[in-house]
Parts: sequence; C-alpha cells; structure tokens
Amino acid sequence: MQAASIGAAGAPSLPPGTRFRVMPLVSGLRDNAAVRGLEVRPFGTPAGRRAAVAAEIFRAGGVAERSTTITLTVDGRFAASGERILPTEGTVRITFDTIALPRTTARLVVRLDEPDRLSADDVFHAVVAADEAVRVLLVAASPDAGRFVERALSIGRAPAVVVERIRSLDAAALARSAVVWFQDSPPPDGTLGEALNQFVEAGGGVVMAAGSLVSRPGGGAALDLLPAVVRGEAERDGTTLGEPALSHPALAAFRGTTLDPLATVRVRRHPRLEPRNGGRTLLRFDDGSAALVTSSIGAGRAAVIAVPLELDGGDFPVQASFLPFVRGVAIWAGGLAAQPTALDGGDVWRLPASLVQPVVRSPSGDRPEVNDGL
Repeated sequence: MQAASIGAAGAPSLPPGTRFRVMPLVSGLRDNAAVRGLEVRPFGTPAGRRAAVAAEIFRAGGVAERSTTITLTVDGRFAASGERILPTEGTVRITFDTIALPRTTARLVVRLDEPDRLSADDVFHAVVAADEAVRVLLVAASPDAGRFVERALSIGRAPAVVVERIRSLDAAALARSAVVWFQDSPPPDGTLGEALNQFVEAGGGVVMAAGSLVSRPGGGAALDLLPAVVRGEAERDGTTLGEPALSHPALAAFRGTTLDPLATVRVRRHPRLEPRNGGRTLLRFDDGSAALVTSSIGAGRAAVIAVPLELDGGDFPVQASFLPFVRGVAIWAGGLAAQPTALDGGDVWRLPASLVQPVVRSPSGDRPEVNDGL
C-alpha cells in the first residue's frame, strides 16, 4: 500500500476476517557508532614530515555508555590508537599522538575496532597529498630587498618552499616557477607581461609586495590582472592592522587564536591600494584602507600586499606573525592551500591545474574508470 501511494482514505476493501501481521523492517536495537570525520594537520620537522591527527566519532541509539578503541593506520601500517567512552547519543573527539608521514602521498584509515550492525561507517578513509615544494621566484631589484621574505619562505615544510632570487623576470625563470613574488618591483608589461598573464590564468600565482619604489609616481604596476593598483603612499606612525579575513586560505594559519596576532604590528609608512577587478580585501589598516587584496584569475591567483615587509616601513618583519603571513600568501598563490583530505559522497573536487593524467583509486585499491566529464 505504501509503495502504491495508497492512503487510508483510498484503501481497498478487504474481506471480513482479514488479519494483518506487523513485520519489523529493522532490528529493535539501533545502536550505531560512526567515524564522522578526520582532521589532519601536517607539519615539518628536521627529522621529516609529521602530522597531528584527530577523529570525530558519533553515536546514536545507545542504551548505555560504552568504551571503544579507535585505530589509525598510514599506508596500511599501524600508526596510533586510542580509547574513548562513547555516550548514548552525541559526538566525541579523539586526538592521536603525532604520527610520522612519508613525503609522498599517504593514505590514512581510522577504524573502530568493535564494528556494529552498520559496519560501513565504522571506517573513514583520507588521503594526505605529497609534500610538494612550492617554487617561488623572488624578483627584487636590489640585493637587500626581500631578505626577510626570502628567509621566511625558506623556513618550514608542509609544504616546503624553494626560493629562487632574480633581479628581473625572464621567460625561462617564469617557466620553472609556481609563484612569482615581486618585492617592491613592478611586474613587466609588453610581451613578458602577456606571458605573465597567461602564466597566472593557467594556474600560476603572482604576488606584488608594494613598497616605496612602486609607490612613486610612474612606478606602479602595469599588470592588468592584479587585484589592486597603488595610489601613492601614506605616512602615519603607529598604524595598525585589523579585520583579517581568517576564512581565506592565505590567512588560515591565524585561525583558532584567541588574540589577533596581527594586531601588534606597527606601520610607519605604507602604499595606498585601490582594489579593482573584483579583488577581495583580506586585511585592512586601522583607517579602513586595504592592506592585502587577492583575487582568482582563471585557474591562478594574484595578491597585492601593502603591509611593509621591510623594516624601513614598520616592525612587521620582526613580529612572530610575519613568517606565517608570508608563507600563507605564497602557498595560497601556489595553489597548495586547503587541499581536502576526504570528501563526502556527492562532493565536488576541482582538480589542480598542475595535475596531469589523474588516477582514481578506491579505498579497496581498485582503479575505477574515469569519464571525461569527471
């Protein structure tokens, strides 16, 4: 009757004495625990790549609290385990001891050691991308320019950043880079400027850190795709930063902090930016003017920074927030920020532009056929 969409009013007449038997469609026990999510935060150490891993366990329909053991494996090998008391209804979080990760792509599996009636959700699979290096081409006209930026980019892994320093951009250097960082140096125009446009639209990144040279009349950027143009310079001793858009991947390193780590930065002089081309302002000076503007162009990314990255404009290079800021912008521009480790059914993942001939592999190791539209 239900399958035929017959309601009570339209039920057929049944012969007198017809008896109905109620048949349960599910077991009377609906107790189910499931691994609902996995959080993986890779980080680099002198001994290699490691990761902080936490899992979320959900339980519903329980009669009483019960203990369960959760096991974490990496590439099929035991990595860590832990025990938790599961409530009758609700979610618990388990944080494993930090684990070692290979430099290559790693497959993580979290499993409940005591499977229940619905065993499919007792296992959660995730993939951590290989520890790729981001190649940053640092364009600086003078030998001293960009030293703080170069040092900040060279520190740390997950991912590593390889910096190549050059005085002026050329086609060969552009071809071997993922990000071009102009340190107070205007991007080129003409044929090389067009090549830079194509580089970004194809998936590359460009960052212009504006300074006193770019702020001079006639020294502004000629590259049309930049999300902001420089309109002179402002001098206000004691200028501060605020309103960071922490939801953006470029500033993701500052999420979860109780205090704004950028609020301690003091600026004496900075370029004035005028956002354009749909640029998004991620950070502002205390007068409301833009300090960091970003945009996506085709498959690539572009950013303009007005926060002084040299000591002649403020104290940002000696602040603790300098390193994660510089690395965050560069890694985002290189397209390696915020890569998902797992997707739910029906989710869409946009393949990175740098990925050639992708291979899809299921948790069981099978390689399903990939259609052109996938």
